[in-house]
Amino acid sequence: MRHATIVCALALCTALPASAQDGAPSPANATALPATKVGAFLTAHGGLLVKDFYEVGGVSGDGRVEVHAVVFTQPGDAPSQVRGLRVEVTSSEKPAHVESSYLDVDELEALSRGLGYMGDLAAKWKGVEKQEYSEVDFSTRDHFRVGFYQRRKSQGAFIASGPSPAAQAFLEAKHLADLKLLVDEGIRMLKGK
Repeated sequence: MRHATIVCALALCTALPASAQDGAPSPANATALPATKVGAFLTAHGGLLVKDFYEVGGVSGDGRVEVHAVVFTQPGDAPSQVRGLRVEVTSSEKPAHVESSYLDVDELEALSRGLGYMGDLAAKWKGVEKQEYSEVDFSTRDHFRVGFYQRRKSQGAFIASGPSPAAQAFLEAKHLADLKLLVDEGIRMLKGK
């Protein structure tokens, strides 16, 4: 009986690693699919890809945010193209943590409206003594998040890119209007490409 138990335990120990190698990814090591069309183009293999980056501008504070309009084209018999923005966030820590998020063109109008709303709300609340802590934010499919907060009369804006731990930059709330201008300029550039 003891011999049969040992044989069963050994069979089980050799069967588990073999079943783990059958080619099916386990949840722990499965590769996540890109969240955006632009990201999917970047991770495609086995084909030619033309990548055009157009500098839109940046905003600095405690960290930096750079915005580029991107147009990716896969040439060939049936060429395909995607457009969007790349937002690169550089933290102020040493060494700096840098992450980029790609936003599809269909997310940009909503982002522009969200930044406009936050800028207007921050201006309305400026100088107002708020008893509660308030935070307003906007997030996209590819781990990009922007928002502002107010605690009493103190306001600030934050921008984050990437999965946890994300690269973060902190700005004055008035810079939300500058970021909206950059997004709007990126939209204008992409419509002309």
